[in-house]
Amino acid sequence: MLGPETIKQMSDVAAYRAAEEGRYPLSIWKPEDVRGLPFLGDYVPAGWRYAIWSDFYQHPRNVWPREDERAHFMVDSSGFGSRDEPALTPSELGDFVMLPQRPQHEYGWAIVEAGQFQIVVQAYVRDETATGTEAPDRESVECEYCHEVHGPFEECDPELLTLGDKEFFKKLDTAKRIVIAARSRK
Repeated sequence: MLGPETIKQMSDVAAYRAAEEGRYPLSIWKPEDVRGLPFLGDYVPAGWRYAIWSDFYQHPRNVWPREDERAHFMVDSSGFGSRDEPALTPSELGDFVMLPQRPQHEYGWAIVEAGQFQIVVQAYVRDETATGTEAPDRESVECEYCHEVHGPFEECDPELLTLGDKEFFKKLDTAKRIVIAARSRK
């Protein structure tokens, strides 16, 4: 299981990258499109706003909406989820987003958090007056070793490490090998 700090770090890196690359919520035209949602983290581009439950006529099975709360959905990402679990399956999300809702809204969809087995999908509404929210600044998502932006499960580029950092990682790698060798002898 991933800790909340790791999930937040992944979300912040995704938000930074989304802003840098000009990503925005995906408008879905067929149920299969839910498998290609962008990971925006907490970044909301200008011209979009978070959808709230009052923006919808219908709701999926796993929510008890309050009209003024953000409309987000817990969705299985493991591929092993089923309809009798709390998280929606990807096909259930696909079916939900195809339901007729308020015709005056253009909806978009994106991932805001990702865990080991589930993701949180946020609904958005296009709103030309919305200013959006900024992504985290580079310093807050930059790796302390290589000074590049990458998530907690991506490795540093060895070419960018300083000599001191290279020595640290060499020692860390040696320590990992010792632990693995000790475990394999048991």
